[in-house]
Amino acid sequence: RMCQLFQWYKRCGHFSECVLRDINPINNPIEEQKYGSKSPLLKAQWLLFCPFAILSIESLHEAFPDMRLIWVHRALSQCIPSLCSSLAIHNSLYTGKSPSDSQLVTLGDKVLGTFGSGAEYAIDYLADFDKNRMVHWSNRDVKRHTTRLATKTLDYFGIEVDRYRRLQMINGQTEYIEVFRPLHDAQMPYFGLHDGVVSEVFEDYIYQFEEFAYENRFGVTIEEYQPLAAPADQQSLGTLRVNGGDQPSFPSFADGQPMDGHFLQENKGFK
Repeated sequence: RMCQLFQWYKRCGHFSECVLRDINPINNPIEEQKYGSKSPLLKAQWLLFCPFAILSIESLHEAFPDMRLIWVHRALSQCIPSLCSSLAIHNSLYTGKSPSDSQLVTLGDKVLGTFGSGAEYAIDYLADFDKNRMVHWSNRDVKRHTTRLATKTLDYFGIEVDRYRRLQMINGQTEYIEVFRPLHDAQMPYFGLHDGVVSEVFEDYIYQFEEFAYENRFGVTIEEYQPLAAPADQQSLGTLRVNGGDQPSFPSFADGQPMDGHFLQENKGFK
């Protein structure tokens, strides 16, 4: 019966293959989610993808004491099939509240009695599960895992995939950088102009404050005063500077155009 149960779990996608040896961490389908570099799991016997699929999970751990869990964050139904909505379980685990009725319906606990209220018990059990044996996977890790498994399977059977499909597979495990939503004005692409424009505009913009705030006739003197609008070669614009400030590589857009009408807004009546 146990063997049948395992086969069924494996068919539903809750079990990984059995891992018999230490794994090369570079080409490794099963990786711990950590910050920084990832170290391989050493001789994990079975890896359980969604622990909540197991009805009486603690008896399973008594039978197989060295079993590891892969704790998949949030609802990953599109990546690894699971019997219940891991989102509801995730919320009840991390908020500490018992799952609401609607969540129990999502789990299949209320309607069909599928789990025989095993899910709530599993939540309690896994909340104080030994954290050393629990592997944390983020969303991207799961994608990466499935992609690498697919790649290795194709390699094993010698199947050649055309370039487009291969790129699709690679794209699944890449962070999406092309679509970039700036969170701050300084991240806007217009700030990638060459330093001719940026420094000229910046100097002219700040000059209006400098000439009023730090005039000697008001008796305002500041020792070792470093002006904000430094000459362009001292101004650190990060990577945006193309080359040194003295000879800009492009003619600047602001050449020969007085900036004060724009910045001081004289036509609006600001004096």
